[in-house]
Amino acid sequence: MKENRTSERRARRHRDKKPTNASRKVRRKTKRTSIFNKRFVGFLVFIAFFVTFITCMRHPYFKISQVYVDGNDRIQDTDILSKIENPIGKNILLYNSKKQEKKLLDNDMIESAKLEKKFPKILKIKVSEIYPQFLIENGNKNIYVSNKQTIISSQNSSESLENSLIKIRVNSYNDKVKEAFTDDKEIIEFINRVKDTSYVDLISELNFENKSHIGIIVKDIRVDFGSLKESSYKLGLLDSILKDIESKGQDVSSINLTNGKKPIVKMNEGS
Repeated sequence: MKENRTSERRARRHRDKKPTNASRKVRRKTKRTSIFNKRFVGFLVFIAFFVTFITCMRHPYFKISQVYVDGNDRIQDTDILSKIENPIGKNILLYNSKKQEKKLLDNDMIESAKLEKKFPKILKIKVSEIYPQFLIENGNKNIYVSNKQTIISSQNSSESLENSLIKIRVNSYNDKVKEAFTDDKEIIEFINRVKDTSYVDLISELNFENKSHIGIIVKDIRVDFGSLKESSYKLGLLDSILKDIESKGQDVSSINLTNGKKPIVKMNEGS
C-alpha cells in the first residue's frame, strides 16, 4: 500500500511540473515575438518618415514662389535678392534664413535684416537701412548724419555724395553728442516729419540757426517755415503749394509760412 501511495505522489509531482515548464516556454516565446514586433514597427516608422522627408524635399509644394521685401528705401529689391542668391524655386525647409541674414548685413547700408518663412512657399525679408542723408558743415570739417539722425563715418564720402545730401545749418555743433547730431528733441521730431514728406528728395537745406524762422530750401525755393508750432500742418500745406506751383509752371522765389493758414508766395521778377 505504501509503495502504491508513493508512486501516486511521484506521478502527481511529475504532472504538476510539466505544465509549469510549458507555461515558461510559452512566456519565453511570447517575449521574443514581442521584441521582434517592436523592432519591425520601428523600422517601418523610420522608412515612412524617410520617404515623407524625401518627398517634402522634392515636392514643388515646398518651393519658394513668392518673396516680399520691406523696409528698403535706397536699396533695390533685385539687389537684395541677388545678395541672398535669389531664393525663388528653392526648398523652404532647407533654406537657411540665418545664413542669408548675415549676407545681407555685409552691406554697409543695411543695419538689420530679418528673414521669415511663411509655409509652404512664402519668404518675407525685412531690412532696416542706414545711410548718409544729411550734412553739417562745421568749420573745415563735414559731419555726416544718417537717416536716423546718428553720426556716421565719412570715409567713403565724395563730392557727388555731398551734393545729394541735405545740408543742416545750426548755430553750433555739439561735439559731445556722439550718437545723434543734436539733443534737441523738437528738431529731431521735425526732421522725422520732413523725411515722411513727398518732397524730401527735393530739399537741399534745413536751417535751424533761428528757431523762430526755420529755413527750408526746396527746388531752389526759399521757404520761411516760421517756428516749429503746427509743423505737421505747415509741412502738409507746403506740399500742396509745391504741387500747385508745379501744375501751373510758376517761377517762385520764396514761400512764407509764418502766417499759418495764409501763406505768401513770391514770384521771381519777370515771371
